[in-house]
Amino acid sequence: VQNHQYQPLDVNAYEYHHAQRRTLKLMVLNFYRRKEILLEEHSEGDLSSATTKVNRSKMKRAVSRKLLPCWKVFDASESAGRKISRVVNKGSPKEQMGIVHRDSELI
Repeated sequence: VQNHQYQPLDVNAYEYHHAQRRTLKLMVLNFYRRKEILLEEHSEGDLSSATTKVNRSKMKRAVSRKLLPCWKVFDASESAGRKISRVVNKGSPKEQMGIVHRDSELI
């Protein structure tokens, strides 16, 4: 994307004339200044509801991270349950319902 308002500038000329990079200390806004800026365009209720949504999302992600190792065990137990039911019921659930016939060519 090119800005048509100004003529293209040589890279060396840009590097020579552009401002120094600001330090992290200069870029930090404290809580009250950041809130003041947000309140110029949003209401207190909007900020409160957005904060609530963010906190809920953080909590859900934390729960997911904590339970991730358990999901593998849960999947393995489900798979084992299906295998056991096939052995006990002598075939897959589809075969028992008559959808798949072992003796015929139709599957």
